[in-house]
Amino acid sequence: MKPEIGREERLFRAVFPSIVWDEEHNRPSSALFKDKRGVSVDRDGGCTEEEVVSRFQDRFGVEKVKAVVYVEAGFCMDIGAHLVYCPSRRNPYHAEIHDSPSKTMLSNAKARKLALHCAVVYRA
Repeated sequence: MKPEIGREERLFRAVFPSIVWDEEHNRPSSALFKDKRGVSVDRDGGCTEEEVVSRFQDRFGVEKVKAVVYVEAGFCMDIGAHLVYCPSRRNPYHAEIHDSPSKTMLSNAKARKLALHCAVVYRA
């Protein structure tokens, strides 16, 4: 996988029961995109949505994954977020969404934009 994240890539995030879900609009709250260590996501890496969901369920447990959503890398770039590819031995698809090259945690405004723009691909 290329180290540069392309605009056309989709970045997937698992949603756990602790995240507030907006039932009316069928999406997570902006809290899903707030993490002082950076927003952990998986690059699609050419995999299908079903394969990505299965990877999350295998890694975290079926009962712990409430939903899976994605945002387009291009949208992240358009709102000024900084994308960082940081694969590990366990997860070659791992990346993070940061606020900027010098600030890890996303601003409230960027987190809200991502929550409003994300697409749900799986919901338990």
